[in-house]
Amino acid sequence: MTLQKPRRVLLRGSLMQLLRLGAGLVLLAFVVTHFLNHAAGLLGVEAMERVQTLRFAVTRSSVGTTLLASAFLVHISLGLARLAERRTLRMPLWEALQLTSGLLIPLLLLEHIVGTHVANALFGTADFYRPVLSVLWPDNAASQSVLVLLVWLHACIGIHYWLRLADWYGRVRPLLAAIAVLLPALALAGFFVGGREQAAELASPAARDAMLAEHRWPIIAQRAELRTVWLWSLGLFVAALTAALALPVARMIRQRRLPRVTVTYVGGPTVTGPKGATLLEISRLRGVPHASVCGGRARCSTCRVRIESGREALPPPSLAEAVTLGAVGAPEGVRLACQIRPREPLTVTRLVDPGTTARFRLGQSLEDDAAGMERHLAVMFLDIKGFTAFAERRLAYDVVFLLNRFYFAIGAVIVGEGGWIDKYMGDGLLAVFGRETGLREGARAALAAARRIDLALDALNAQLVAEGLMPLGVGIGLHAGSMVVGKIGYAETAAVTVIGATVNTASRLEGQTRERDCQLVVSRAAARAAGWRADGFATARVAVKGVTESVEVILVARAREITLDDAPT
Repeated sequence: MTLQKPRRVLLRGSLMQLLRLGAGLVLLAFVVTHFLNHAAGLLGVEAMERVQTLRFAVTRSSVGTTLLASAFLVHISLGLARLAERRTLRMPLWEALQLTSGLLIPLLLLEHIVGTHVANALFGTADFYRPVLSVLWPDNAASQSVLVLLVWLHACIGIHYWLRLADWYGRVRPLLAAIAVLLPALALAGFFVGGREQAAELASPAARDAMLAEHRWPIIAQRAELRTVWLWSLGLFVAALTAALALPVARMIRQRRLPRVTVTYVGGPTVTGPKGATLLEISRLRGVPHASVCGGRARCSTCRVRIESGREALPPPSLAEAVTLGAVGAPEGVRLACQIRPREPLTVTRLVDPGTTARFRLGQSLEDDAAGMERHLAVMFLDIKGFTAFAERRLAYDVVFLLNRFYFAIGAVIVGEGGWIDKYMGDGLLAVFGRETGLREGARAALAAARRIDLALDALNAQLVAEGLMPLGVGIGLHAGSMVVGKIGYAETAAVTVIGATVNTASRLEGQTRERDCQLVVSRAAARAAGWRADGFATARVAVKGVTESVEVILVARAREITLDDAPT
């Protein structure tokens, strides 16, 4: 079984999506440095201009200007193109916020760009903070503050819904959240302090006019030319925006007369939708709940469906879809709803509970995986050997008391190694590692936990034998790979849990401990993820129900034999 590197999840998507992402990251770098420059205003206008001189050395260079202008045009153009391709305007709240903020930003930003960058290019205006602040403060302070917040909101939503697919995001999320709050606050505070300082220094009109002349601020005729440039730029954007909005509206009107395709959802309704729309768009258009964490960008697989009938009429997966399906080991017949465009009747089964994404809103349970997302984690299945026969000969009280003693000892070990006990299953449990630390550290923690569990049983069994009870033995199966983490269940009984082929395989490996007469069976994928070479241990290939290829495993007679000293740093 191939274990995909977690970092690759951030590079999923079509070429256009990756281009837009790359352009967005370039713009984000500019925004962050620009906000830090604003924040320097807390130390005074002179500090702002010192930092600005360093920033201009990069952004006003020929390479920097070309890169920044290209990123701006590419990001806006591809954003408008994506809007024009829509066949429904129904979308999740977070996507609507990102789209709306992205469309408002150019309307407010173009005048600022023309007044600074374009003025500098056409007339040699030295657009440093002193003249710019004198023009902006206080009359335009409110609009500039709104612009700052819109830009930051748009960037934060995009970064959050991109990075949340990565395993390590949970570890850095608190730090990024703090930055997300502090940076715009400091930028606005610096802007206010600098603006007030500049206004106090230029209280007289003569002083203000002299300063503007010193910086070659555009005269009346030049300002008229700049206004013409701004109006043309604004007009072009508004025309492009109007066309981008008109296309989906016209398409939705025309769809009423276009040929229809029937889609049947197993366990759900049968609906009709316009040919040419994606299955996800048809779901949204008809109000059919359908999970989708990445917003239909083929970066996650939460919208995936199993094609029950009509598969032969669908084209083969695109590269972006194939990469995502391959990352989760999707079997034949499973496709992404955001990528397929049915033209013949289709019957599908939604493979991820729609409720796990539809019930949650930005900033709430999405932050703790409740909305459903793919993670690369290590999973442990543990079961007490022979406990069923023991329970049949004991009173119910004795059984419960013994189990609680066992789980108290074992649970402390699992939690101590950073594990999360997903569920108890009578005389066994399922634990997950790496939810906060990532796959590599999670796999190492799972191996360390297995070793400590074996040692903890010595003390517990000594007590049990002294009490005239039988010692307990355990079987442990460890595996690592991709799985879905989400809140599943009905109403108040719903709980966050893990599902997927990786979880099922770990369960099967635990069952192998009886057949192989050992305490621990570790998949090679888990060992590789932990950097554990497992030198000197027996290996085997075992057939696992539901998995096409056999799984290579490492057989460990006693988990205490494991050492992780040979793991690479």
